[in-house]
Amino acid sequence: MAITHSEVYEQALTRINFFSKKEMAELPKLLMPDEKVLAVISGFYTAGTAILCVTDKRLLLVDKKMIRLSFEDVRFESVKEVNYSQQAFMASVKFFYAGREMQFRSWYRNELRMLAQLVQQKMFEVREKSWHPAQSSQKSQNDSPVQEV
Repeated sequence: MAITHSEVYEQALTRINFFSKKEMAELPKLLMPDEKVLAVISGFYTAGTAILCVTDKRLLLVDKKMIRLSFEDVRFESVKEVNYSQQAFMASVKFFYAGREMQFRSWYRNELRMLAQLVQQKMFEVREKSWHPAQSSQKSQNDSPVQEV
């Protein structure tokens, strides 16, 4: 079953411009079957125009040109730091992960700020789960509707 654009981005924060049509067409092909898009923003990175997408599982940078496709797949557990800065007309966000750095700039300053905060929230959620695995498994056992006799 093919995924349509409206299904993928129904509840997502989106700010896309005309130059991002190729990336947006490619995005559904890069998503896992149960993956939900939370935010998508058009902008620029070191190699030119691209989209930055936050899903419930990862961060994706997609750059589709006429004869090439490149994308970065960054898992939230590997992101160590998120830096956001805003200038007069543009904003930028830097992600530090696995010994690497990714910078993304956009005209959509407010939306990029919300995207950066969303990534931070997802980072903390992933870390919280990894720090307290015993509590979450114990809680799920305690919440079980089946009672012992």
